Amino acid sequence: MRRPIQSALLSLSLFSLASSLGCGNDTTGPTPLDPAHLYFQLTLNHHAITMALTVPYNTIQLVATPRSATGALLTDTSTTTYTVDFSNDVCGCQSVTISPTGLLTADSVDVNAVVIARHTIGNVTKTDTAFVNVNDVNPVPVFTTLALQPLPGDSAYMSVSDVFSQLVPVALDQNKNQIDNFRVYIRNTNTLVFGYNNVPRQNRKRDIINLIPNNPGKTLLVAEATVYGISLTDTLLYTVGWPITGSIAINSVTPAGRLTPIGVFSPHDDTVAASATVFWLNQMQGQSVDVVFDNPATVQAADSALASQFYVIPSQGGGNIPAFAAMDSTQGQDTLGVRARRFPTAGTYIYHSVLYGTTGVLHVVPEFQVP
Repeated sequence: MRRPIQSALLSLSLFSLASSLGCGNDTTGPTPLDPAHLYFQLTLNHHAITMALTVPYNTIQLVATPRSATGALLTDTSTTTYTVDFSNDVCGCQSVTISPTGLLTADSVDVNAVVIARHTIGNVTKTDTAFVNVNDVNPVPVFTTLALQPLPGDSAYMSVSDVFSQLVPVALDQNKNQIDNFRVYIRNTNTLVFGYNNVPRQNRKRDIINLIPNNPGKTLLVAEATVYGISLTDTLLYTVGWPITGSIAINSVTPAGRLTPIGVFSPHDDTVAASATVFWLNQMQGQSVDVVFDNPATVQAADSALASQFYVIPSQGGGNIPAFAAMDSTQGQDTLGVRARRFPTAGTYIYHSVLYGTTGVLHVVPEFQVP
């Protein structure tokens, strides 16, 4: 029903009256907090600490700073509390102590001692953590170099298809000798590439770090260590390239208004590195499927390509893929419903199924041409 004109005019008059009673620039609701004043994080001046029993290397001052969402220092009179967690230490002793003002003192040899700083502003509490090793060394080496080093034969590049890559943090003294049993804290600046839980982000001794890729892209790994009173940092730009293998399933989908299913490519749009091998897996339960490329000339055969631990693709011709049976018992020895092609030339490959009229797109790019 159409609203009466009188009612509309009354509403307009009331709105105008309400507007005239207040300032024209007034807004309703609370004023949003400035990110520069919002308590966002607590940051310690040291996160990975290696100490000695010898004076003065047996003490270090910890300072916890409250910061805003923009990283700015917040002026606050609240007190920071410090506690030591020995739940994962090695010696099973009170290897370190910390004063109420944050002075850390080493008393005995240990690894895996953890110091937790806690600071409350208003009703918001934030924490930060430092990881501590205590060594019995004499003389105490002078920490001069911190480096994030790929293992020999490796580099700061890997494919997202790889299971993992490896790094070895190295600490050197004034004579270029390696310092053993030190702590290093590593931050990953792009969690889309490696993932927050995959890159070690707390403590490591002199050992191997496994980097597990999530997505193609670039990330800066930032390492920091305080060893015998000296703090150093190092960075490593790491690149994860596009996959060197791909897998596209053909799934059975029954569109609305139809009684029979069609084969749909999933993912419909995918990206792989140049020279990648791509597998098409027919999952249509007894129905065949074909793959026809708009430009099949540069689509090569994938001979004896291992698709998984369960099947191997036999020698095939390149180009278009003739109709092949599904991954079920009806296909016999028909390569278990899988076909493969190799793509050595970069470009956009549009393909379709003649049987079902469905389409797909494959982008082939240089492996390390990543966002």
